Amino acid sequence: MYDGIEWDAGDAFGACGGGCGGTACGAGFMRWLCSPHPMYARSEMMIYWSKGMHVPPMVTTSPDDTPRTEAGVLGETGTTVLFGAGNLTNESRLAGRWTLGRWFDACQSTGIEVSYLVTETATTGFFATSTGSPILARPFYNVETGEQDSRLVAFPEVSDGSIDVYANTRLKGLDAVLRHGMFGNASQRLDFVVGYRFMELQDLLRTHEFTFVTDPEGLEPLGTSRSIIDTFDTRNQFHGVNLGFAGRVQRARWSMDMLMKLGVGNTHSRVALDGSTTVTPPDGGDPVTYDSGLLVLPSNRETVSHNQFSMVPELGFNVGYDLTRRLRATVGYSLIYWSHVARAAEQMNTDLNPTQFPPDELVGAASPREPFVVNDYWIQGINFGLDFRF
Repeated sequence: MYDGIEWDAGDAFGACGGGCGGTACGAGFMRWLCSPHPMYARSEMMIYWSKGMHVPPMVTTSPDDTPRTEAGVLGETGTTVLFGAGNLTNESRLAGRWTLGRWFDACQSTGIEVSYLVTETATTGFFATSTGSPILARPFYNVETGEQDSRLVAFPEVSDGSIDVYANTRLKGLDAVLRHGMFGNASQRLDFVVGYRFMELQDLLRTHEFTFVTDPEGLEPLGTSRSIIDTFDTRNQFHGVNLGFAGRVQRARWSMDMLMKLGVGNTHSRVALDGSTTVTPPDGGDPVTYDSGLLVLPSNRETVSHNQFSMVPELGFNVGYDLTRRLRATVGYSLIYWSHVARAAEQMNTDLNPTQFPPDELVGAASPREPFVVNDYWIQGINFGLDFRF
């Protein structure tokens, strides 16, 4: 029973065989469902997982009795990675997708559909502070010596310090497609879709290190402080043609929707690396700022852009149940893949020439070099939605 009457596929909108609103639909595909509701709106919430940004070891520690030259150095006995050596922003998050469509004729043979997707901003953070114990360090590979090395943030009777790491990722997208029925009847149909696809992926990774000299015989005067900031910022925008198929199978109140699309076009990637070091002398002296950090040095501090051919395929299916003649509840799965994107954390290169550390100037090989590393990206999740026809 459906609203007090016996349910069949033709009851959904009214059978086409005898016409719909005075419009005969004919045979073949046109014997589909004539609809008195030419428009539809869909709202979906997604619990999604995405491919994270891979980062090298960024913060290390060592036992307090470790020699100063070995503290925080990768590969040395007792060195432990506190942050890094894994993926960032890959935890489960929420996303929303909203769709609005309209059929141009009562037989639903041709229509237009616009869909907008936006994800919750995925954030990851790390913070550690120390008055020398425990030891805090930032590891790197020293290209001058050819060995692993580290920069001390906090070490007993040498310096107090803190390190703060923040990363975020956000995705949004827009589809506008024309749907045209290839074949169908009162219980199933298959549409060809063609149109435009836009995608944007933004990443940010920022580190802030603060150190305070506690060694009265150090290279810098007692009480000197350093504030070191590195920023890795990327934005990827895809513009392309969207081609694919959308199908539905209807059995009484139940339905199954399937989607397969392929976006083909250009990805414009922008990578911006920036760094700064502010040295403040003791007793309220005037601070001095340099345009270099620790991982962003003169050899890689710049903004670069690239264009590259990319593909954005999408797969999805939803199971639906008609709550009323106009309202359908759905649950399903979606997967979107994007080739050739630049991720913020993956522009990070820990092969450093320390002669560039402020206030010095480069001696020897320039490292790290100009950034631009591309990889793929994917997002997948479980959808829960409502589909309203009007």
